[in-house]
Amino acid sequence: MKKDNKKIIKKGLVLVISIILILLILNSFYIHLIEKNKIIFRKELEWQNYRLELQDNKLDYAFFGDSHARQDLNPEFINNSFNFGTSGEDYTETYYRILNLLKNDNIEINSFVLEIDSHSFSDKIRTNQRLFRNLHYYSDFVKLSKISEFRDESFLSVWIKSKFIVIGKGEEMISYLSSTESTQIKKGWTNSTRDFSKEKNKRKSAEARVNLLFSEEKKLLENRSLSHFLKIINLAEENNISIFLIMYPLSYEYNLELEKNNFSRKNHYEKLFYEIDKTGAKYKVLDYYNLFVNNPEYFDDSDHLNYNGAEILSKKVAENLKNENEFLEKKSKNPELLLVFQTFTHRNFCFAKAFADYPSFLTADLNKD
Repeated sequence: MKKDNKKIIKKGLVLVISIILILLILNSFYIHLIEKNKIIFRKELEWQNYRLELQDNKLDYAFFGDSHARQDLNPEFINNSFNFGTSGEDYTETYYRILNLLKNDNIEINSFVLEIDSHSFSDKIRTNQRLFRNLHYYSDFVKLSKISEFRDESFLSVWIKSKFIVIGKGEEMISYLSSTESTQIKKGWTNSTRDFSKEKNKRKSAEARVNLLFSEEKKLLENRSLSHFLKIINLAEENNISIFLIMYPLSYEYNLELEKNNFSRKNHYEKLFYEIDKTGAKYKVLDYYNLFVNNPEYFDDSDHLNYNGAEILSKKVAENLKNENEFLEKKSKNPELLLVFQTFTHRNFCFAKAFADYPSFLTADLNKD
């Protein structure tokens, strides 16, 4: 009987050791062949290379947001800028990435350009379970205990996933083995060549996107993501960093789906800017919401631009940012006019039309639903 027990224990140990070895091999395979080719890691590598070229570690414009920012804004057309936008990124994650840039990378940033699209704080996609999905990336600068707290997940579970990151990545591995393409990245911007105008059923495609991004309850200001967004606003104020809030273009079909779902642009932004204004921060609004509403050929899908649309938008953003800086420089010679301008910049956009003397890009389309 004792011999039998020893055999069982021995076989059990062999089995456990074999499983661990297989996991280690798969883990190594995943890290070196799959993970390093994921966009977020390729963007990080590109950023680390790019920051070595920065003069005095100073970056003029840092663009943050999710896939809208990542795909719509090409920094090639904006001097001394980088696109940090990451697909599905929550502002909770963005907050810690910014802390990492300022403290660990020791970068001096002149301006934050923050995405504030209609879905940016939607409760459908800003859930605790979706946070820090690229665990191996975020755990380099966010404590596992903090990640565990945010995700409502045990520390042990998070620790195991951080060490054996291959766990639960079966679909990714299969996808990698069958994939033949690699997305092109330039200064954080990802290139897309698809043409939404060739989509056979644009409304259906837009409907699928809206259903993916918004819950039936339409809670558009999820508390945790919004609170960390406001922390970023405060962080910018504390570090004398200019704040630009940007609304990226949406297609006609996407807008129709939002209207069908009783989305009021005016009401949404009234609430959002009310929360921002409570911080007392000064900010500027760049609104390109309807820029390509009649140009499906500039879209990749119903709410992302392709490379043609991104080039046109990025050149326009570059021009607007340049004009804004020139405007401030001229007005700074007259303190009274500067005070009026600064007061304007932190009013919510529903009142912007009253300031007709200010640059058109700061007031265009801001009173529309």
